[in-house]
Amino acid sequence: MEHPRSGSPQVGFPRIPRPVTVEPAPIPGGEREGGRPSGTEPESLVAWFRASARQGRRALPGMWKTLAIQLAVIGLINLVFWWYVDPFWLPAPLSTLAWGVIFLTAVYNDVIPKTIFWLVVLTVGKRVFFRVRREGLMPVAAQLAGVVPRMKAAMDRAAEASYALLLIGGGAGLVVANWFASYSRFSGARNKMDKYFVVIVTALAVGYTLGDGSRSVPRRFLLLASGDLARLLKKPPFLREEHADLLLGGFMGGLLFNGLLILMRLMYGGYMLGTVCLAGGIVLGVMRRKTPGTQGSAP
Repeated sequence: MEHPRSGSPQVGFPRIPRPVTVEPAPIPGGEREGGRPSGTEPESLVAWFRASARQGRRALPGMWKTLAIQLAVIGLINLVFWWYVDPFWLPAPLSTLAWGVIFLTAVYNDVIPKTIFWLVVLTVGKRVFFRVRREGLMPVAAQLAGVVPRMKAAMDRAAEASYALLLIGGGAGLVVANWFASYSRFSGARNKMDKYFVVIVTALAVGYTLGDGSRSVPRRFLLLASGDLARLLKKPPFLREEHADLLLGGFMGGLLFNGLLILMRLMYGGYMLGTVCLAGGIVLGVMRRKTPGTQGSAP
C-alpha cells in the first residue's frame, strides 16, 4: 500500500518535493592540474600583465585626482631641488636639510631608478604606511624579520641548489645597487651615498613582499617568467617557490651589501663583485646539473 504522503492522486495530501542535488556550473576553461580553476590566476606573464592592467584601469577613475596630486608634488620637489637649490652653497643648517630632502626623494638619481623608487613608494610604501596606522609598527617589523627563517626553510628545501641561487641573486642585487646609486651624466657620481636611499627602499620592499607568500609580486613574476621560458624551450620548470625565495633573498642581500662598498669609496665595486658572484653562481649551477640525478631541477 502506498504511503499517503507520497503524492497519490487518490488522497488529498500535497506532494512533498524531494531534495535535488544541483551540480555547480563548470568554470569556462576547465581546471588546471591540481584541481584549481584555470581562471583563478594567470598562467603566463603576459596574462598576468593583462589582468593587472585591467585592474588598474578599473581603479584609475577613483584615484586619479589623488595620484595627480602626488605626482605634482614629486615633480615640484625634483624641479626645485635640481635646478634652484644647491646644497653646496647653503649655510650649514640649511645645507643639511637640503641634503636630507635630496637623499629621501631621490633627486640626484637617474630617471629609471628614480621612477622605480617612486613606484615602490606609492605601492608597497602606501600599504606599509596604512598597515602601521591600523596595526602599529610591530607586525610590519615581524614580517621583515620573517625573511631570515623563510630563507633558512627555502635553503633546506632547495638543498645543494641554494648556494648557486643565493650567489646569482646576490650578484644581481650588487649590480643593480651600483646602477641605482649612480648618476650617468657625471663621471664621479658613481655608487654614492646620497643616491643610496633608492637601494634601501627597494631592498626593504623586496623583503616585505617576501612575507606575502604566494601574493608576493616579485616572487610571482619570477615563477611566471621561468614557467614561460620553460614552455618556450619545452623543458621542465626551472624554478620552484623555494628557488624564487632564495633568488629574491640573495637579491635583497646584494642591494644592502653594496652600502659597505659605498663606504669603501668603490665606484664600481657593486659591478665588479656582482659579476664575480653571478659567474660563481652560474658555474655552481652548471656543475650541479652535470651531477647525475640533478638534471631536472634548478638551477
